[in-house]
Amino acid sequence: MAQINASVAIILDDNQSKVYITQRQKHQSYSGYWEFPGGKVENNETFEQCVIREVYEEIGLLIENMRRFDTNHYVNNDGIEVLVEFFIANKLKDCGENIAVPKENQKPKLVEISELNKYKFLPG
Repeated sequence: MAQINASVAIILDDNQSKVYITQRQKHQSYSGYWEFPGGKVENNETFEQCVIREVYEEIGLLIENMRRFDTNHYVNNDGIEVLVEFFIANKLKDCGENIAVPKENQKPKLVEISELNKYKFLPG
């Protein structure tokens, strides 16, 4: 069975009451669903390196401090095993405004943690 390894960042604001989420594009599977920024681990890349790269590529934020939060393993709708490592990022490198910018046309949004249940998230 094929397997995908992925890293995801739960990026908290300075008050640790809000988190960044992004909305999947129309051409992607699960179009319109929300997710935490991140993506697939490339060859010869650690989960940590992946999440730093993906967050910068997707929304232009540079993570300075993070910690592993959780791991999830599931089989997706296509029968592919998916292993996802979740990281909490609570410090960003000072690069000006520290505002997420959609570099890959994914809509970023900073939302209250208490409001996350109002968004339709990817399964798994």
